[in-house]
Amino acid sequence: MNAEQIRQSLLKLQSRRAKGVRSAALCADIARHQTALGQYEAAEKSWREALSIEPGNQAFATSLAEVMMSLHYYPQALHLLRQVDKAFPSTASAGLIGVCLTKLDRFEEAEAAFRKALRLDPKNMTACTYLAGLLWDQSRHEEATRLLGTALAISPDYPPALLLQAKILREEHKPAESLPILKKLMAMPQYHAFAAALYANACIDLGDFAEAEAVLQPLRQSPVTRPKALYLLSTIGKRPLDETYEADVKSVLSRRDVVPQDRMTVLYAYSKYCDDNQRYGEAIEHAREAKTFETKTFSIDAYRDFVSANIEGVNAQTMEREPPDYQPDARFVFIVGMPRSGTTITEQTIAKLPGGVSLGEQDYFRVLARKLGIAGDFKAYVQRVLALSAKERGEMAREWFALCQSLGKGDLYVDKMPHNYETVPLIRLCFPKAKFVWCQRNAVDNCISIFLNRFSDSHAYSNKLFDLGQYYREHERLMAHWQSVPQLSSFKLNYETF
Repeated sequence: MNAEQIRQSLLKLQSRRAKGVRSAALCADIARHQTALGQYEAAEKSWREALSIEPGNQAFATSLAEVMMSLHYYPQALHLLRQVDKAFPSTASAGLIGVCLTKLDRFEEAEAAFRKALRLDPKNMTACTYLAGLLWDQSRHEEATRLLGTALAISPDYPPALLLQAKILREEHKPAESLPILKKLMAMPQYHAFAAALYANACIDLGDFAEAEAVLQPLRQSPVTRPKALYLLSTIGKRPLDETYEADVKSVLSRRDVVPQDRMTVLYAYSKYCDDNQRYGEAIEHAREAKTFETKTFSIDAYRDFVSANIEGVNAQTMEREPPDYQPDARFVFIVGMPRSGTTITEQTIAKLPGGVSLGEQDYFRVLARKLGIAGDFKAYVQRVLALSAKERGEMAREWFALCQSLGKGDLYVDKMPHNYETVPLIRLCFPKAKFVWCQRNAVDNCISIFLNRFSDSHAYSNKLFDLGQYYREHERLMAHWQSVPQLSSFKLNYETF
């Protein structure tokens, strides 16, 4: 059924309920129709009514949890799904538990939940798709691609798999190829908002700001999609927003029922709006309030210990190692530094050279560092990096080159993951001839720019200005040390004079 047919069918069902008919089956039918139309708040009420009539219905409880996830109530949905899974273990609940854990950034638990679901049913599309997305974000592209292929082979029109496919195309710098997939999804009422947001992002990548704005403006009409639309609209270049934009922002922030995630999203949008309109004090205050909803904590003492362990353990002598037993016939440039320091424009410039391929921000070496224990005993981590054999480093080089080739054919590959500055020794041991470009920017400008922007939990240092300032100093201390080690020095590029 198309959207209009679903609406007409919903009206008939609601008419029956208005006449006094009250059954779990009718409430469930109404909830399914409301979900298909993206009316998640109404669907939540209908599923709760269905459960009040049949409290032990596993399917109703699972569907309620899915709607709660659509409303971003992830902790509550996770609690409900775990109750369902405890009473009635199933692939459906295990897969959805994994989705919730992913949204809560509990990635190891999420992967375990997805793999449990796949052991129970290797053709579980939810588990295949969302595990593929999790692995892709960790640069484990080979298994991610295989799992996504499995999901699409089972059901070529499975919307979450198509959304992931479109996301991957965009990250592979093929936004134009993602547009037909997203247009198809935008025709499905339940997925319209998700697809429209990705479609707008792809349009922004292509420089088609007018099309991005045209897609996002209708999303401002729904309370569910308005926060995301307002946020994305704030990212479309430095262009004036219409006079109702600030009023919409204030209307969302005035509501008491707005979930924390949406309130945070809108506060970041408001901060960007004020910054673009030279209302800098307000921009900082809105960003500061947005940061209060960030849950990840940061220890500057621990980070200082990490920097000190690297300075103590890495020097010209310890970096004297035999070359890896595999070296690709290609050139590699790693652009490093603090976020918001000019890494993007630097990458774009270098990648325009003959044979250049833009890699974006690949997490490969950070994933390797996590496997080597970068989050644990820092001195032990440094020693494990320095002890890697030529064979091990050759395998890492081979994997990295395969990843590069999957993103484009050329002989000059340019990565702009800023925080690769922390893994410079690991990268150098894998690629003795790689080049590093260290992007630098005025410290105050750089820190304020970081503070006003929204980052993932791995950037928890940006949640407080004091921590951010201390972190910047440690970044400078570590980079100064790399510069003193002949094998690790970088070309310094100043943001203000570039």
